[in-house]
Amino acid sequence: MPEPEDRCLASLLGRRKPLTRKLGRDYALSMALYATGNYDAAYLAGLIADSKAMREADFEKWIL
Repeated sequence: MPEPEDRCLASLLGRRKPLTRKLGRDYALSMALYATGNYDAAYLAGLIADSKAMREADFEKWIL
């Protein structure tokens, strides 16, 4: 797991929204982004996650 100061890139929310639209729903990418431990990447992962493709174990991992 990255050090706390390395977990946040402080990216602007306004820059994530266009990226989200460009990426669309992508289960594999969302899981990879979440696994980085970076807060910004995890936020983006939540925006692009395909809820229909996610398993119950995926949701539990993200919540806990």
